Amino acid sequence: MGKQINYWLGYEEFLQIAQEALDCGCIIMKAVSDKPVSGRTFEIVTKAEKAILEAWSKR
Repeated sequence: MGKQINYWLGYEEFLQIAQEALDCGCIIMKAVSDKPVSGRTFEIVTKAEKAILEAWSKR
């Protein structure tokens, strides 16, 4: 059973947490055009994600 944790942080901190999660064997999921996409490699977290995170942080 998975867990979801939501909190606001900077992009660099997000990348560190994402790398730690991947190192522990976690799957990272994201929405692309409202469809779920998952991955077990760091390519799932790209610089394109920075714009999304910055937009959310301005809310």
